[in-house]
Amino acid sequence: MGKASDDNIFSEIQLNIDWIIDNVIKRGYDDIEEDYDDYSLLLQTFEFKNLVIFELYENYFTPKRHEFELQIVKEIVEAVTKYSSLGFSIEIALAGVIGNTAFTVLIKLLKHVTLKFKNKDNKRTEIFLNIKIHVEKLNEYFKEHECATINELESLLNTDREKIVPLLKLGGFKCYRRKKGNIWARPN
Repeated sequence: MGKASDDNIFSEIQLNIDWIIDNVIKRGYDDIEEDYDDYSLLLQTFEFKNLVIFELYENYFTPKRHEFELQIVKEIVEAVTKYSSLGFSIEIALAGVIGNTAFTVLIKLLKHVTLKFKNKDNKRTEIFLNIKIHVEKLNEYFKEHECATINELESLLNTDREKIVPLLKLGGFKCYRRKKGNIWARPN
C-alpha cells in the first residue's frame, strides 16, 4: 500500500473513533466504579463469553491449533453459560449436587469429550482431561474456601494463572481487583 492509501485508512479509523467518543459523550454514561467484576453477569454478554472461549483455546491448546478444538470449546462455554441459569441451578440443588453449577456442567461435558477422544486421539484426550482436572480441583477447593488469590490457586493447580483465570470466569466467580493481587470469590 502507498502512503496516500495508508493515510486514508488511518483517517477513517480516526473518524470512527471520533464518532464513538462524540456519541458516548452526548448520550452520557455511568462512570461509577464497581468493587468487583461479577463474571456470572458478564458471561451473559457476547463479548465476555467470546473472551473466555478464546482464553481457554489459547492457553490450553498449543500451536498448531485446529478449528474443531475451538468449536468444541465454544459449545462447552455456550452450554455452561446457558445451563448456569437459575432454573438449572434449582434442578441441580434438588438432585443433591454440591458445588458450583457451572463447574458441574463443565465437568460433565469435559468428561464426555474426553471419553469421545479416548483411544482415538491421545493428545486431545490429555488436553480436555487436564482442563477437567483443573476444574475438579477448583470446585473442591471452593467448597471449603470462600475466596482465594491467584497465587494460591496457581500453587493448588501447579499451573499458570493464564489457564486458571478463564475457568474462574466461566465458573461465574467474582474478581475483586486489589493492588496486591486479585481475589477470586466463589459465586453465591
